[in-house]
Amino acid sequence: MRGTGLPKVFVIGHHKIATRSIHRLFRIDGYRAIHWKGGRIADTMLKNLRTSQPLLTGIDKSNVYSDMECLHKNGEFFYGHRLFPILDLQYPGSLFIFNTRNLESWIKSQLAHKSKKYGSYVRRISKGLSALNPDRQITTEDVIEMWRKTWHQHEEEVNKYFSDKSNLLRVNIEDQDSKRLLIHSLKQHGYQLTSDDLPYVGATPQKRKTSNS
Repeated sequence: MRGTGLPKVFVIGHHKIATRSIHRLFRIDGYRAIHWKGGRIADTMLKNLRTSQPLLTGIDKSNVYSDMECLHKNGEFFYGHRLFPILDLQYPGSLFIFNTRNLESWIKSQLAHKSKKYGSYVRRISKGLSALNPDRQITTEDVIEMWRKTWHQHEEEVNKYFSDKSNLLRVNIEDQDSKRLLIHSLKQHGYQLTSDDLPYVGATPQKRKTSNS
């Protein structure tokens, strides 16, 4: 089966940063990749974490994992990509893609994000924060503040953890050269990719180049 023997790839940037485009990049060439799965990737990781099993138990046959987040109707949320140190320990030799974009444009994408099943993304996040802070009214500004804090904290943790490692691949999805360098680096690690750019998936018509999800 294609992909056997290749390093696993974990996409550890936040969602709404071309995670589906990166997923499609591998799928086009026949590699086993899973993206979000309705939150099942993150739910599985959390369950395995709680039961002291390897994080990918039950979903460990794929080459590439992206959008490892779950956000339930009741507002409970979990970010599996924040567990990158454990993934690195449990799956030695893996590659980690840290996908980034302009913070302000990312926040706008978050605010505009909706689900056909659950409605507004920010409303569900607000519900989750309200459960954690029952004595105060959670506003959209509180959600944005949480996103900013999470963004900076995650970036700091990624930079610190990988400062002396060689298995982190960075990509700014708003920079063409950065995207080409990512694909070149993946080829250097054995992935036979035919595309020289990330395919556009989920971009809004108005800002197609900067709002891939």
